[in-house]
Amino acid sequence: MKKIINLNLFLLVILLSVVSCKDKKKETPAVAHKDTTHAVDTSFLDDKNYIFQNLTDTRQVIMVFGRPNDHTTNNEVYTDSSFTRKYVPLTADQREKLIAPSVSKQLDVNSKYARDLMTAYFVSKQKKIGDLQPIIISIQGDDYGSLTMIILNKQHQPVDGYNLDGGMQPGPTDLGNAATMFDLKSYSKLRNREITTVRMDEIDYIDTLKRDSQIDSNVFKTLIQADGSFNTRQTVKAHFFIKPKNNSTK
Repeated sequence: MKKIINLNLFLLVILLSVVSCKDKKKETPAVAHKDTTHAVDTSFLDDKNYIFQNLTDTRQVIMVFGRPNDHTTNNEVYTDSSFTRKYVPLTADQREKLIAPSVSKQLDVNSKYARDLMTAYFVSKQKKIGDLQPIIISIQGDDYGSLTMIILNKQHQPVDGYNLDGGMQPGPTDLGNAATMFDLKSYSKLRNREITTVRMDEIDYIDTLKRDSQIDSNVFKTLIQADGSFNTRQTVKAHFFIKPKNNSTK
């Protein structure tokens, strides 16, 4: 008889435990699962933002800054003098995200400078290279102007940047010995992973009637690596001279 009572008590305890657990589950509110991931804004990759698709030569890019006699500060940039098509400017947040890493490394400035004191425009969206998305952006700043390729990874984050055309524009550089040097031209040709960049400097002398001008021509080959970085090597380094126009022999 005593064993039966003990067994009943044991079963009663188990039953009360089960009921108690069920009541606690009912009292405990369901906690909604929070998605902590943030959607990445990729709207800047829309084709409509780019004048060019898969640019092959930076010499094709023409930029007209503002209309004639327009003294406003709207920073509008057009594709030609017809003023019918405009380049799309980057927002401050886009400048900080896309150009600041490259500009900060190239010019030794902080990201705030790139965000607040520079302007930038979408120029070309290139063909993808695997998971990499190259884009070309025109960047303008104090004594600076370039066409820069930015490589984005599959998370749409910038990996590296390469200056295709232009760069620092401080004006003529005094070389001493009555000579000055200035940037004559620069441009790049693009083909898949390969970039060929030409940079030419001209050295002029004050006495141009007696001394030839010197042209320094430099050619660089750049390959876009699988990780999105750029590998550059110089392939040509040449010098040639231009005789003064008024120094011809009779």
